[in-house]
Order: sequence, then structure tokens, then C-alpha cells
Amino acid sequence: HKEYRRQRQMCIRDRFQAAHPLRPDTALAPGSRVAQGQTLAYLAVGPVLQALRAPRDAVLLAWTVESGARVDRGDVLYRLS
Repeated sequence: HKEYRRQRQMCIRDRFQAAHPLRPDTALAPGSRVAQGQTLAYLAVGPVLQALRAPRDAVLLAWTVESGARVDRGDVLYRLS
């Protein structure tokens, strides 16, 4: 499996969101199959949401941070098969 880390320079307000705030029922569960380019989760960067997209077809093995947690550069956010 492969770990995916936050790469770009981040502001202290960046928060991980497992689902869009207006659609909390859309959070993916571990074990979900994902397609390349599919939105996995979001980063709240100030007032803006940035989609985190699957880099390839895979299975989501785990979230490694909780939704709403502050994240920083280099933090592992999720694991894919």
C-alpha cells in the first residue's frame, strides 16, 4: 500500500474534511473502491475547499487523520492499496 502526504505549503487554518460540509453523507469508508480522479476528501484552506483526488484506481485502506483535524505539510492523510 502507499501513504499519501500533504505536499504543498500550508496555512495554519488548513483542515482535513472527509466529506463536503454541505454533504456529510458522502464521506468514503475504508474499503471503498476509488477511481483515478475521484474526489476522496477535501482540505479547507481558509474559506476555500480544495478537493483531494485519487491519483489512481485503488481501495481506500484508511483515513489517518480525523475529519476536522488540522493538517500540516508532510502529514499522512490516507492510505490506498
